[in-house]
Amino acid sequence: PPSRPQGITRVTHLRALAADTLPEQPIQTLAWNTGVQAPGARFVRDLRDIENPVASPAGFDFEARQELAQALEGNLSALGAHVRVLDSVRRLRDKRCSVVVAGQQPGLLGGPLLCLYKALHAVRLARSLEQLWEQPVVPVFWNHADDHDIAEVHHAWIPNENHDLTRVALAGLGSGRMPISRLVLDEQTHRLGALRAALAQAWMREPHVQRAVELFSPRSGETLASAFSRVFGELLGHLGLIVVEPDWLRPQIARGLLQVTRDNAQAALAHSTKALQSAGIEPPIDPSQSPFLYRMDERGRTGLRLGGLGFRYEGEEHGRSASELAAEIVAEPNLWSPAALSRPLVQDLIFPVAAYVGGWGELAYHCQLGELRRACGVRETPFVARVSLSILEAPVQANLQKLDLDLGAVLRQGETLDVGEAELPQALVRLRAAGQEAAALLLAEKSALAALDPALAQNLAQTADQVLHLIDKLAAKGERVHQNSSGTGRRALRRVANSLRPRGQLQERVLSPAHFVARYGTDWIDTLFENLPAIPRHPMLLELDE
Repeated sequence: PPSRPQGITRVTHLRALAADTLPEQPIQTLAWNTGVQAPGARFVRDLRDIENPVASPAGFDFEARQELAQALEGNLSALGAHVRVLDSVRRLRDKRCSVVVAGQQPGLLGGPLLCLYKALHAVRLARSLEQLWEQPVVPVFWNHADDHDIAEVHHAWIPNENHDLTRVALAGLGSGRMPISRLVLDEQTHRLGALRAALAQAWMREPHVQRAVELFSPRSGETLASAFSRVFGELLGHLGLIVVEPDWLRPQIARGLLQVTRDNAQAALAHSTKALQSAGIEPPIDPSQSPFLYRMDERGRTGLRLGGLGFRYEGEEHGRSASELAAEIVAEPNLWSPAALSRPLVQDLIFPVAAYVGGWGELAYHCQLGELRRACGVRETPFVARVSLSILEAPVQANLQKLDLDLGAVLRQGETLDVGEAELPQALVRLRAAGQEAAALLLAEKSALAALDPALAQNLAQTADQVLHLIDKLAAKGERVHQNSSGTGRRALRRVANSLRPRGQLQERVLSPAHFVARYGTDWIDTLFENLPAIPRHPMLLELDE
């Protein structure tokens, strides 16, 4: 292999963990054991279980292909997409071409690691199917840029040099109804420079800090959605991944919604939801309470639920029928967006989908769509459970051995790790108390000095503040030293917990890929892709060595 610059990562091992390393969700147990037949979602346990969606002579509508490819090529070319991305788009014009789809709402710094894993898995599955069928299959990542839960995506968690988690966030963004794709970021309003400085400070000792800050930091004039698309384009564009934003496909989305907003949608969803409950799975979405689609205008995104005459806004008594809603969509096709329950159906109408890659929660609500798929004439798309993966860095591995901790136990029960503050030595307690007392003694003479000269009283107050500040600074330094050296490896325990189970959750749900790019560059992403199985049956572990 070619020589690598110092600091570039070598992937020591990618291996499958025991099946019981992570607790199974009920839908996961049902899927692996039975294949989820009754609720209406085709769960795939073997690559050969996926049927080619364009194998029939009819295939996917030729004109729809050309329109789709033209829309994607125009928008991606304007963004300077990688030549392999544009090649994937042009292959969509081929009547034999199908796609593997994954998707996620955009997040700051590329979102949590699971977004990257979904995208990589979609590319790997597409490559494997293409080899199996000897026909073109391209990967698509649907950027859920129409989502409006800003509070959920405007921040990220990154480890700092003390192995604690630091929350970084964009200023000036609050919850509301405005889609993420409509909120244009500004250097001053959203304090983008402060975010870059915080990242540079957190990663100051990492060999790829400059590249990571440049890549992952949102830029003035971008939205969080377009920044997310840019990050994934730069990380995975050379693999041919097509990142799609809904704004590029409004006519296609409108046509898809026309097909799925039917008079019998409510009954169909209720039927499949009941079937899922009968299988012992609690449905993740209540069709009677959650929006089925959204209207987007200058006021933001407003949801329409099933009910009344067919579809109604919150607070409406009667609403509108399916035919009345269809007339509204035809009149203003650019104002409509699918919700979580309708998006899988719409994307299957827009793309010739061979398979969908998603998490277990997504599989559960896909199961709620079986009856509606049949009613709308939408093909039942095979569902592939995305890879669940943890990254184990060499120092964390050393800490596990030092603390005699079992990796599986940490991943299963990481929230029980005690990383709280150790009891402070009394010397540090007395030091802080002495600072408070000294400041109080000085300030007690303020009135007497003021009688002599008001300026002396002001100087005394400043001196008291300085004394208190200096003693507090010394005490804080002592507390950090104590925290890092106390007990039987509290610093090592913090590193293990905040790396493998940050905030008591799986690493892939909390940490951003930005931290690992700052430390290791991007080679590990390509090596992970090359070794990733198309249908993972177990959680996996990626061991990184510096």
